[in-house]
Amino acid sequence: MKRTLVFALALAVIPVGVDAQSPDLEALRALAEQGDATAQYTLGNMYADGEGVPEDLVEAVRWYRLAAEQGGAEAQYNLGVLYLGIMYEDGRGVPEDLVEAVRWFRLAAEQGGAEAQYNLGVLYATGQGVPQDNAEAVQLVAVSSRARECGCPDQPRAYVRQWRRRAGGLWRCPNGSRL
Repeated sequence: MKRTLVFALALAVIPVGVDAQSPDLEALRALAEQGDATAQYTLGNMYADGEGVPEDLVEAVRWYRLAAEQGGAEAQYNLGVLYLGIMYEDGRGVPEDLVEAVRWFRLAAEQGGAEAQYNLGVLYATGQGVPQDNAEAVQLVAVSSRARECGCPDQPRAYVRQWRRRAGGLWRCPNGSRL
């Protein structure tokens, strides 16, 4: 009983922080370093969110890029978001690079990534990182799941036919919903 109590007290005072590498994290890192795209994507998420490791968006980009280069649509999308530079304004992440954002969104969109299609459509609508092209913007937004969420009938053709103007920086669907 006395040994159990001493052991329990010792465990209670041993510092355990985000720098402590659990066997699961070590195994995940080993898989990622061996080229496992799922493990690379998971590590990217962990670094982006600071879950189990210190938050480090530069490290997140590194792992996302490795997974994205193997065709991981989720990693491609996340790279697009990070290259928009949203978090860089807060002193975190990578500098804005709209050309890179477009590149990664396009790759994810080509695989059917609805969020990537939507974001790429917005970039075309605003001419950020690509020449402004409202027709391309409408087509991309129309096929994204965001467009389908507004509840309009006859999707996505209704969007392509009827979305002709931007309002308040956001596209309006035929029923007036903002996307």
